Amino acid sequence: MKTIDQEQLAAAIEARAASDLAEGKISGASVLVSQHGAECYRAYFGTTVPCGDVPVSARTLYRMASMTKPISTAAALIAVERGLLSLSDKVSRYLPAYENMTVIDPKADGSYDTHLCEEPLTVWHLLTHTSGLANSRALPALSDLKAASLSLREYVDALATKPLAFTPATAAEYNATAAFDVLTVILEDVTGMDYLDYLTKEIFTPLGMRDTTFVPSEEQWARLITMHNRVDGKSVSSTRWAGCVFQNIPANRYLGGAGLVSSLDDYARFADMLRRGGNSESGRLLSESSVRMMAQVQTPIPIQTARQDPFTYSERWGLGVRIVAKEAYERLPVGAYGWSGAYGTHFFIDPVNDVVGIYLKNSAYDGGSGALTSANFECDVHDALI
Repeated sequence: MKTIDQEQLAAAIEARAASDLAEGKISGASVLVSQHGAECYRAYFGTTVPCGDVPVSARTLYRMASMTKPISTAAALIAVERGLLSLSDKVSRYLPAYENMTVIDPKADGSYDTHLCEEPLTVWHLLTHTSGLANSRALPALSDLKAASLSLREYVDALATKPLAFTPATAAEYNATAAFDVLTVILEDVTGMDYLDYLTKEIFTPLGMRDTTFVPSEEQWARLITMHNRVDGKSVSSTRWAGCVFQNIPANRYLGGAGLVSSLDDYARFADMLRRGGNSESGRLLSESSVRMMAQVQTPIPIQTARQDPFTYSERWGLGVRIVAKEAYERLPVGAYGWSGAYGTHFFIDPVNDVVGIYLKNSAYDGGSGALTSANFECDVHDALI
């Protein structure tokens, strides 16, 4: 196990942030690194509005986008531990419309045929990006699905009428929202609770995550950082849809895969719970075996993202998180896990060195698993381990 050189870490992150701000690559960001549960570094850079005068602070909130997925995964595993569902359960057990799914057979002219899916869709498929739901290869069949205008249940019902992009478990193609939308409806049904109420009761309140929600209050909307964009090398504000946290989906349609807002401190509490194997200062949220399963490789199929050497494909899917599976990744050791968000949020847990790293920004031009700021952040933490 290596130890973080805190002076080196601070110097590297601050130099990087100064350069990124000067070049318009970010307008504001929050950063936290801890080891053995103790903070090694915390900083806030820039302003909440590009070229504004309100500095980023502990009160600043961010659109977490796909960093919502690990929280929804924890919510699903809590339900599993309570005996409310199993990862091997067929989705059709809870949503009968998913009983006889079809798979798309695209043609060269843009049309398509379908065939009956031979593999039943399961909860495990939803959590491992192996479901084939609403993936890119099925886009022709999804063209008439107006997702933003539908309620969550209406959308999930409509998805059941559409073909899968591939037979479940035969491929691993990143699923931005659809699979977790289905999971959200299942969790509401098995718990008998509104999904936000369920998350609040089981995760947010026990961990003290007071600013994490799908539906911000008026006061929380005011603290949400403005979406940044970069035009001609300068930071500018990017106009967003009113009342929406993720894209143009209304905030009150709980997006279990992408819809939460949160703060640096809130997400740090969640990440530290995972680091501690499901335990927290307020008690145990998850069993060690559940966290271990979440952070274990679930499928041998490589993740293909913009950050990877195409010849090594060093990452694999766990449950709702990506896992470093090969030493060729270099920036993090094998076994490290976490995920990123479409707007530039990023976190990782390094069990080898007992390190948690969180980098939060909201940007319209540099986000997701390929965000340069996320890669640089991992490098700076890695290089400070001596």
